[in-house]
Amino acid sequence: RPEASNEALRERWARTRVAELADWNGGEPTDAQRREITELGLHYSLLTRYTSFIAVHEVVVNPSGEGREVTQPLPLPNGVNDLAVEGMGAGDEPELLWLVAGVLLAMGLLAVRSRVVPAVSRG
Repeated sequence: RPEASNEALRERWARTRVAELADWNGGEPTDAQRREITELGLHYSLLTRYTSFIAVHEVVVNPSGEGREVTQPLPLPNGVNDLAVEGMGAGDEPELLWLVAGVLLAMGLLAVRSRVVPAVSRG
């Protein structure tokens, strides 16, 4: 049995071995490689292409199994406008509209200014 101080090395080795097997020849692993990857994943509790884990809550909260709708209040922090929540306001950010309008106005003014050239007097 390995020493407890070497436990992290065992897991590191298993992860490295799984990576080597999965990357072998750049293609799909063979059946033997798949079996070894699966065995390593199960033995060392690793997530691999062939093993996965789910979390199971041991306390049953709803023994009947029937769903019910619950209204969940979601208070906004102080100073945050209702427009921050999708569906509560206009939808678009008003600042963005003002920015686009300002850029278009500036471009228009530059275009007009470039067309009007002041007369230069020659003496």
